[in-house]
Amino acid sequence: MMNRIRSLRIEKDVHRIIDKLDLDLKELTVFTELGSGNYTWTSIMAGMAHADRVYAYTKPSRYGTVEDNIHHLDEVTESLGLDEVRSRIIVVPERIGKHISEADIITNSGFIRPIDSQMVRMMKDTAVIPLMYETWEFRRADIAIEECIRRGIPVLGTKEEVWPLDMMRYGGFLASKLMFDCGLEVHKDRILVIGKGRLASNITRFLDLNGIEHLNIRNRPAHRLNLDDWDAIVVAEFGDNEMTIGPGGVIEPVQILNENPSIQIVHICGTVDETMIRKLGLQLYPDDLRPGYMTVTADYLGPKATLELNAAGLKVGEIMARYRLKHGYEETIELSTKHAIVDGWQESPATIHGSSGR
Repeated sequence: MMNRIRSLRIEKDVHRIIDKLDLDLKELTVFTELGSGNYTWTSIMAGMAHADRVYAYTKPSRYGTVEDNIHHLDEVTESLGLDEVRSRIIVVPERIGKHISEADIITNSGFIRPIDSQMVRMMKDTAVIPLMYETWEFRRADIAIEECIRRGIPVLGTKEEVWPLDMMRYGGFLASKLMFDCGLEVHKDRILVIGKGRLASNITRFLDLNGIEHLNIRNRPAHRLNLDDWDAIVVAEFGDNEMTIGPGGVIEPVQILNENPSIQIVHICGTVDETMIRKLGLQLYPDDLRPGYMTVTADYLGPKATLELNAAGLKVGEIMARYRLKHGYEETIELSTKHAIVDGWQESPATIHGSSGR
């Protein structure tokens, strides 16, 4: 059953986010997903930002059926008096050419992926695809990027640390919540972190600010540490596929078994030898790791992070779409990337092999 108070809070957050981003999709058509839980709100948010029409593609997943997704959408919009918004959301259970060809913005959301060559060929000449993440996280399996380039369909990313997003700051809270789940207090615990890049640095900054003893061992020889002195290991290797806990990794599982088998391993992202870790009876959480992806995202904390990132992706789509309706492919990319929130490519997207991300 829908929690109306929670929906009222989310609606308030959506209004704030739309205002902060100055998101205005008036006279634009959006093709996005209708997912479960917090992902119900992506299509609602596009409608609240005045999109002329929102095609919301849905399909069954481990989180809910098509009927569940539609029912939740109807429940939320009806309970909040968003009938006019709901009237502009057209739920589609198939990726039909008619709907795709009308869209100005096609989001790179979970249900929409993969955006294959056939789908790209359905798009109109002035369509754009905003990545709901930064370009360095791009995976070639997500989008037929060569076909997009051939068709002149701009694909650009969303910068996650510009105001008002600051997405990586959620990392410390996320790591803490996972450790709370495992029965750790965090306060007065001693925590090892494995990771380089912004996620790991934001986790260590969070631990610093709260006076929690910690050490990032990403580039340190772990065999010189006495693991018995530590309470938890947080794996937060974002964007690097090198082994962290496993043969040849930063820490060997056998070392953990011999020195501190009760230490809690918390996995956010990064490559670990899950089979060996579990075979040795070591404490690894969560139970359902997702190789090549983040096992948990800030969505695990609550809806706000998901709302912010999806709204920012829609904003990138809005910027691109308005330029593309007036300008050519190259000029659209050049003009769009002048906006702080739009993330361009450090190299040609056609040459990228992919990365470990969300």
